[in-house]
Amino acid sequence: MSFLSFLKDKYDDVAGRLDETSKDIREDVSEVVSRGLSTVREDLDGLTDKLKSFAFEHTDELFAILRRIRPIVVHKDVAIITRFDDVQEVLALGDVFQTLYTPKLAAVGGRGAVGGPNTAEYMRDVSLMRLTFRREDIEARLAAPTRERAAAIVDAAEGSLDLVTDLAGVLPLQVIGEYIGLPDPQPGQLACWAESIFRYVFGDIKDDPAVSEPSLAAAAEFAAHVNATIAARKLDRRDEDDVLGRLLKLQELGQAGADDLSIRSTLMIYVYGTATLMARSAALALDELLRHPEELAKAQTAARAGDVDTVRAYLWEALRLNPINPGLFRRATQDYRLSQGNRRVTLIPKGTLVFASLASAMVDSFELDAPRSIRTDRPDYHYMHFGHGLHECFGRFAGQAMLPLLLTPVLARPDLRRAEGEAGELELADGFYPRHLRIELGPKAG
Repeated sequence: MSFLSFLKDKYDDVAGRLDETSKDIREDVSEVVSRGLSTVREDLDGLTDKLKSFAFEHTDELFAILRRIRPIVVHKDVAIITRFDDVQEVLALGDVFQTLYTPKLAAVGGRGAVGGPNTAEYMRDVSLMRLTFRREDIEARLAAPTRERAAAIVDAAEGSLDLVTDLAGVLPLQVIGEYIGLPDPQPGQLACWAESIFRYVFGDIKDDPAVSEPSLAAAAEFAAHVNATIAARKLDRRDEDDVLGRLLKLQELGQAGADDLSIRSTLMIYVYGTATLMARSAALALDELLRHPEELAKAQTAARAGDVDTVRAYLWEALRLNPINPGLFRRATQDYRLSQGNRRVTLIPKGTLVFASLASAMVDSFELDAPRSIRTDRPDYHYMHFGHGLHECFGRFAGQAMLPLLLTPVLARPDLRRAEGEAGELELADGFYPRHLRIELGPKAG
C-alpha cells in the first residue's frame, strides 16, 4: 500500500464520524489527499490556520490522524504537537518553550514572574506561594468545608440542581476566598472578575481588543478590591491565619516579594487561576460520566460508600476524555529539535508558536492502553489536567482534594440523570466557560 493510499484510508476511516462543526476541515483534508503528496506542504498553510482556531473544538478524529501520520506539524510560525511524549517534552522545557501570558499576568495584577522563565525571581515568588498556601492546610481548610457545604447544597435541592450555578460555580470560590482572606464584595462578583481575567490571560492568543478591554477593566476593579482588603487588614491588625495574614507577616519581616503589589498579584492569581477551572472541571467530568452509564454507576457506588479516592479516579478518567484544557500554547525561545532519537524528530525554529495538545496526548494509543476506555488503574503521569513541568497549575493539590468532594454528594444520589431537553445539556460560553448543566436527583437514602 502506498503512503498516499494509507493516508486516504485513514481519512476515510473517520470522515463519516466527523460532525458538522468540522466539515470545513474535513473538506480541506480531503482536497489535500486527492491532490497528492506533492502539494501537501503548500496546503498546510490553510489547514494550520483552521487548526489554530479549531483547537478548542471537537478535533479527536483529526488529531488521531496526525498522531499516526504527522505527529509534529510545523508550518511557518506554528507547530502542533500531538503525541504524549512530545507534549510532555515541550511542557517540561519551560525555558525553551515559554508561556505567552507573563506580560498579561503583569497587566492584570502588577507582576508576572510566576508565569515566566525559571529565574531567581520566579523561584522566590513560587516559594512564597507555597509557604503561604500550604498543602498541609488542604484537608482542614479546603476539603472539610467543601465536603460539608456540598452535601448541604445537594440535600437542599428538591430533586433538581444546576451543577454550575448552584454548586460548582459558587462553592469552590467561597471556600478558597475564605482561606486566602479575600471576601466576595457581592455574591458572584469574584467569579465574574475571575472569568473575565482568565479569558484574557490564558485564552486570548490573538490579543483581541474585544477580549482585552473588558478584561482589563474587570482587572482594575478586582485590583481595587484587593487593595482595599489589604489596607483594611493592615489597620485591623487581627492575627488571622489565612494566606493574606501570612503574607502580611512576611511583609512585616521585610521579606522580598511580599510588598503590597506582590501580595495583590498573588491573591488575584489564586482566584482567577483556580475558580474558573474548578467550575469547568466539575461540569465536564459529570457531563462525560453521564455519557457512560456503566462507569457512572460504578462511580456512584464509590460515592455512596464514601470512597473518595475511587470517585476521584473516575473523575480523572472522565476529564482525560473531556479535558479541562484541550491544550497549552508556548513560544520557542530558540531552535530546538523535538523528539530526538525518534523518526519524527522535528526542528522547532525560534519564535514558533507551539500548541501542545493535552487532549491528544491523553488519548495517545502509543502511550496508553485502550485510551478511549474509562479505567481507574492508570498511573498518575498519564493525566495532564493541570499541565506539566515548570508551569504546572499551582492549584493542582487543592483541585485534587476539592473536586471529588464537590461531586460525591451528587453522585451518591439515586436516579442521577440529565434534565429533559436543552436544560440537561452542558452550556458553555465561548466553547469553554460553563454556564449551566441541570441534573435530576432521586431522594437521599435514609
